[in-house]
Amino acid sequence: AFLPLDNDGKYVDVERLSLEERKKFKYTRAYKLTMLLHYSQQDEYFMFAGGHSGRGDESGLKMGEELVDNFVSQVGKGVIKLLIMDREFIDGAMITRFKKVYGIDCLAPLKSNMHALIDALGISRLEDVKWIKQFRRNKIRAP
Repeated sequence: AFLPLDNDGKYVDVERLSLEERKKFKYTRAYKLTMLLHYSQQDEYFMFAGGHSGRGDESGLKMGEELVDNFVSQVGKGVIKLLIMDREFIDGAMITRFKKVYGIDCLAPLKSNMHALIDALGISRLEDVKWIKQFRRNKIRAP
């Protein structure tokens, strides 16, 4: 896909712009790569478990969801125990489905100004919610 970029190299949504305004932007080829990696903390390695390369304007969320669905259909439930994902993949319906259908816990980094963090903090204050703290201490090995 050819996508319009501004002077800083960021994608510009030109849907609401006139034809003349659209011509001001530089259009460049864009691709999106979504990967599913297996990481072994114990043995300190990772391997590719799936991947999808698509147009730059494709939804990474949909690609990621398909990767997990395809992986589980091929390998079975219970193999993926924790899915660490980028912020692009924060989607309540998908995360809920992964947990209920596949038993997959999801972890995503949140910034202090994100609605998802504000929602989580609000939920944590509810009386009926019990939070479980999980800590993992990494063993540091000498090189």
